[in-house]
Amino acid sequence: MLVDVDEIAELLLKLVKIYTPSGRESELHDILSEIVEEFGYEERYVDGIGNFIASYGDGIPILLASHIDTVPGKLDAYFDGERVYGRGAVDAKGPLLSYILAGAIAMERVEGLKIYVAGLVREEVDGLGARHLIENGFKADHILIGEPTNLGIAIAYRGSVTCR
Repeated sequence: MLVDVDEIAELLLKLVKIYTPSGRESELHDILSEIVEEFGYEERYVDGIGNFIASYGDGIPILLASHIDTVPGKLDAYFDGERVYGRGAVDAKGPLLSYILAGAIAMERVEGLKIYVAGLVREEVDGLGARHLIENGFKADHILIGEPTNLGIAIAYRGSVTCR
């Protein structure tokens, strides 16, 4: 598969231009469906809470997941010929599009895999999308989560909560 970087940037720009704060992720479902169809995924569906899931193949299950919600607040989205800017470009529509492409490349080169790509909802507020997959029995032997980490491999995140 030959990948044209400018075409991919334009696809990402389409995703980033759609305002998807937590609770409004369904705005992306149609365009994600078109993209995965274009790249050869066999199945695609939206689960009961709005996670977008596409898959192909038959074999060892691998999940490539990122989230499709963003923090609130609109930003102008644009492509300057080198980079895509806008809410969600990095956190985390860019990683999701990268996973869609990686899965499509794997389709051509690797046999014996069942690749799932998931655009999860509500990551920015309560993680309900990921929790819904787990609580409803979704299983994969390997999972990659697309979340910005300054190119480091992360096995967990630290956080804090302050209560009064």
